[in-house]
Amino acid sequence: MSEERKQSLIITAYEGRDTANDVYKTVRQLEKDKKLDIKSAMVILRKKNGKLKVVQKRKAVSGWGGAAIGSGLALLLGAATGGVLAGAVVGGVIGGFGRKKRNQTKRFLDDKLGVDDSALAVLITDADWQAVQDATEHYSGERLAIELTDEAAMQISALAANEEVAGAVAEEVEMEEEVED
Repeated sequence: MSEERKQSLIITAYEGRDTANDVYKTVRQLEKDKKLDIKSAMVILRKKNGKLKVVQKRKAVSGWGGAAIGSGLALLLGAATGGVLAGAVVGGVIGGFGRKKRNQTKRFLDDKLGVDDSALAVLITDADWQAVQDATEHYSGERLAIELTDEAAMQISALAANEEVAGAVAEEVEMEEEVED
């Protein structure tokens, strides 16, 4: 039986509302330089009412359920914030992103993401980690890294494609697309 490939979901919180967007541009240049492969990316902001605003910067490539993985990552972020969405996903997102990782993500976002801050969530494979560190270390953000298997990512995509769950995501997380390429 072959070992399943893992994707790295990196969520990094930064001081400043524009910092995560600046870091995304740096990471995107690393991809152009063939130092990593971005599967999905989004900038996360906290609105004054406490809800998250997720700006999708990069849609997932085909084979990942199209744009559904981006919605799936927003789903995970929304599940971490609680509310209606948390109930919708308790039994749904098992695989590589279980309750412990949702709780870890919730604590991270609660502690690190205020209304004057921003975060970057990027799902990547095939990274030259030294190049990533060298290019981004001057931003001094606080990082949460989570490994996702292909199976877990597909489960997340399928869950995000569910209309009931998508409605719950919309109640907890404001989604916006700002996709370039």
